[in-house]
Amino acid sequence: MGELDASRPAEIPESWVLYCLVQDCDESATRAAELGATIVREPFDTPFGLTTSLTGAQGEAFSLIEAPKQDDSAGRSSQA
Repeated sequence: MGELDASRPAEIPESWVLYCLVQDCDESATRAAELGATIVREPFDTPFGLTTSLTGAQGEAFSLIEAPKQDDSAGRSSQA
């Protein structure tokens, strides 16, 4: 769970944010917009992955997040 720090403007109230994990953040944001959502913040990189903020057709706020790509080569054995 994240915490709002002192850099948050006082006029922005504290709130919960729903994050939906998606395979492709750009594609999912585009599709959500086609279905009536509004992209509030275009996809941007974070340490947790690519994310974007949207509002739905009825004004509900939510975010999409695409997990960062993992380099799984270290976990694979070289057995033949």
